[in-house]
Amino acid sequence: MLKDLLRLHPLNGMTSADIDKLLGPGDNTGHWQQWDRNYWLGNDYMIDSEWLVIRFDASGRVSKYEIVSD
Repeated sequence: MLKDLLRLHPLNGMTSADIDKLLGPGDNTGHWQQWDRNYWLGNDYMIDSEWLVIRFDASGRVSKYEIVSD
């Protein structure tokens, strides 16, 4: 499902407001503090959790995003 979302809505260049409209405000956790926004995606096939993490540039646009596991 996430792959389809990212295919239909490329995140690079989107503003913080665009991301809020598309995904909501994000999850406030102690995880992934080096990123500006994070979204818990659920557990992967093992016991780890998967996250979508997003970084914004100085102009407030998405400069990088990744799917990471903890």
